[in-house]
Amino acid sequence: MKKKITFFMMTLALAGTLCACKGDTDTYKEPEAGSEADSTVDAEINVQELADRLLENVPFKDKLETMDEAIVTERLYGLEADRLESIAFYGSTGASAEEIAVIKVKDEAYTEAVKEALNTRVSEQKEACRDYLPDEVTKLEKAVIVSSGSYVAFCVSEDNKKASEIIEDALK
Repeated sequence: MKKKITFFMMTLALAGTLCACKGDTDTYKEPEAGSEADSTVDAEINVQELADRLLENVPFKDKLETMDEAIVTERLYGLEADRLESIAFYGSTGASAEEIAVIKVKDEAYTEAVKEALNTRVSEQKEACRDYLPDEVTKLEKAVIVSSGSYVAFCVSEDNKKASEIIEDALK
């Protein structure tokens, strides 16, 4: 009996890790009209300040934490770090698919690749969470991915509409 319980607990822990570290190639759903805006940003945006604003003003069920930039760019998103100017990231502890990423690329031509990588992350997360965290799949289906100029912002939260409003306001 102890072996079955231990096996179950290890399986549950592994599933939580996969959900936190896995991505999804499925498409995202635009939360509100024009959430994937591609207008050009006139002013410089501090990516960390925008990520912090999302963290402070959008509801999350999980506690989000920062993670090593190399792990985020290469392992989670599959991005080329040398093509990024800056990135701010907050990810879940594994109990949810919630996360925030605000990225500034060095060359605007790379924004499409970043958006594709984020869509891949969403698809992989949906697949990883489908069987044991179905409520997270619902959040992922409404994930926010907004780009403007050299910036791309991504958020999966309890209130993706609120996240979209904050991002779009910052990227005007």
